[in-house]
Amino acid sequence: MQTRNAPKVLSNAQNIGNLNGDADYRSQGSSKQLYRFSLDRSSRLNFSLDQVSGKSSLQLLKSDGSELKRAKDSRKQAFDTRLKSGDYYVQVAAGSNARYKLNLKGAGRAIDAGDEINEALDAGTLSGVKRTFQQRVGGRSDRQDFYQIDLATDGAIDLSLRGLRRDADLMLLNENGDELARSATNGRSNESIQQALKAGTYFVQVSPFSSRVQYTLAMAADSGGAIAPSPVPSNLPNPPGGNSTSNSSGIQSSPIFSQSGQVSSASSSKFYRFNVNQSGVFTANLTGLTGDADVRLVQDINSNGAIDQGEVLAWQWERGTGNESIRKFVGAGNYLLQVMSYNNQTANYNVNTNFTAAASDSQQFSIRLNFGAGLGSINDSVRGAIAQAAKVWENVIAYSSFNGTHTLDVDVIGEANADNWYAAATNKQGVPDKTNKWMPTTGRVRINTTYANTFNSNPEYLTAILAHEFAHVLGIGTLWENNGRALINAKNDTYTADSYAGIAYGDIAGTFAPTAIPLSKDKDSAGNLIYGHWSETVFGNELLTPEAEGAGVKIPLSQLTIASLRDIGWNVNYGAAESFSLSRTTAPANNTISSNTISSLPPNSNDLFIRCGCAYHMAQSSGLNTLGSSRLSDVIGI
Repeated sequence: MQTRNAPKVLSNAQNIGNLNGDADYRSQGSSKQLYRFSLDRSSRLNFSLDQVSGKSSLQLLKSDGSELKRAKDSRKQAFDTRLKSGDYYVQVAAGSNARYKLNLKGAGRAIDAGDEINEALDAGTLSGVKRTFQQRVGGRSDRQDFYQIDLATDGAIDLSLRGLRRDADLMLLNENGDELARSATNGRSNESIQQALKAGTYFVQVSPFSSRVQYTLAMAADSGGAIAPSPVPSNLPNPPGGNSTSNSSGIQSSPIFSQSGQVSSASSSKFYRFNVNQSGVFTANLTGLTGDADVRLVQDINSNGAIDQGEVLAWQWERGTGNESIRKFVGAGNYLLQVMSYNNQTANYNVNTNFTAAASDSQQFSIRLNFGAGLGSINDSVRGAIAQAAKVWENVIAYSSFNGTHTLDVDVIGEANADNWYAAATNKQGVPDKTNKWMPTTGRVRINTTYANTFNSNPEYLTAILAHEFAHVLGIGTLWENNGRALINAKNDTYTADSYAGIAYGDIAGTFAPTAIPLSKDKDSAGNLIYGHWSETVFGNELLTPEAEGAGVKIPLSQLTIASLRDIGWNVNYGAAESFSLSRTTAPANNTISSNTISSLPPNSNDLFIRCGCAYHMAQSSGLNTLGSSRLSDVIGI
């Protein structure tokens, strides 16, 4: 039986995408509709139609529009069948005033979702649809999974990653592969993203923390109209630091509001919930303080009622009773403004917010990578890992310290060298910002391509290692003693206590007072003492110590390092810091993001000698001039 007007019908079909493996597709309608799907291998499928009202019929068609199968029981529109690889169509003929729900379920062995964005699995048009995939990802030949989705209209998308027995992250990308949103909680916690999107093509990326992991990916999108972000729970459990939320306020009708209140040991946090219906710049000012308190912008991204890693979007603390302020470019969604006591102090406060609608951030900070010579031996996954390392710092730097945007151009080049160093980096050029502080505008990263095979089979190496090296480009070690900054006390090998980093160290050490920070006493190739890292003995596996960690050890980015960037002059988000304590020399489970992990060391290497290449190894291997200064920047040649 040939379907009438088959060419026209087929061209108007709604794309379901690929149905191989254990995959579900659910949609609803009220009129005659044709759906197109594909199979890459033979698979068994179940087709069913729930009659909500009226009567509708269900047909399965071949790629030319001819009938292959139809439901025989008018009361139960359902059938099972096994299909070969190819393209197929499902037609629903709805009667007058009929409403139906279409359910398609695949069974059998799933095909890989695609390790590169150009190999993404087609998940079809998602508007008004719910899709579920059960998959596996991980291993040398399957490092990540990509899914392509299309939205026919503007709407809100809801993504969730569940059923995890190991750690994995969830990302939403635009059609160019740029990250729009990420969910990266620790351990086996579910991941979720809710995002307002324009009509168009997008990609969903699932990345394992280290080893192979099974997962269930659920995707849904409304069919257009008003965006309705997931509600924030009215009572949140205590966030990290023991803050009580028993006195949460009601939802503010606008992101622009003024409130007064008090926080103390008895009620250490107050939350103000509000909604934003378009993108723009949100600011909050905390004034009239009678004790020390902080203000933070929070989004409960996974709707679990807790403040998880990555959900504090803006937080730049000061100490004392001076005014506090935050700034963040945000998209449409539900948010919380948190006022919290520092160290259980009692503080009266006034908080005032503002919001300016904008399509883009006029003070955006970004890192632009320029891949140069010597990198022919590394693959695209390694380049992606380098780009992910740069994104770590784009999340830390809250906004430009200039009057406009700030793009940091970083050249990445390869150098084959037999010495035991992975990579080295420095800033090169810069200009004064609006407060007349010299800030870098260009930088250079060198990768030791002797380890190219190791990096190619373990791209996560360079995500962690280059996160460390990009910190040097931003100024850790390289700008501590440059351009009017004086943060080093060479007499006792410490970083000054009178600093944001000194305050952060006091908090970590439990003194809650500014404390001088022990530094690593590195030496250049001529034996001169230089300072560019935190003490390995004191800080162990923190990201900015000089030595790589052993197998499976995570490398957390602490508030200490972010506070040093604040000393240098960057506007930062302390909420990007990861859990860290001085007692940790190996990583306890599930407390840091997956990007900062070195899973193992290169063959025949000794981890005590796999060091940051910015000091001894960089000076030795590259023949750079050594000035005998205590400044790391002099060694690597600003």
